[in-house]
Amino acid sequence: MSNFHLLDEALESYKIAQKLKPDVDYILGNILSIKMNLCLWDSFYDSLNALKKHVFSGKNKFMPFHCNDIIDDPALKRMATEFYASDKFPKSNVLPEIDFYTRHNKIRVGYFSRDFR
Repeated sequence: MSNFHLLDEALESYKIAQKLKPDVDYILGNILSIKMNLCLWDSFYDSLNALKKHVFSGKNKFMPFHCNDIIDDPALKRMATEFYASDKFPKSNVLPEIDFYTRHNKIRVGYFSRDFR
């Protein structure tokens, strides 16, 4: 079984998922990325414009790695990356806030090693 056959199956699965629930996060970008890998250029620009509109409006998230393949707009890439990071890795308040380090006249060096006993 070739990788292209698996991509065809993945594309069909994504299309079915999109019909069932069109606003699923990351689905538009996944579909567009798979279509690019399969060289399916039908309605590429329409899909790309829809994806851009969704990302700029904050409605749909787009995986940053797919964004690098498809889009050359730095602002859009940044937004996609920030959305992805905040969605997958939300800010945690488990650790206390770290204050700025005070300046000293002399340089202070610390050594860390796994074999200090």
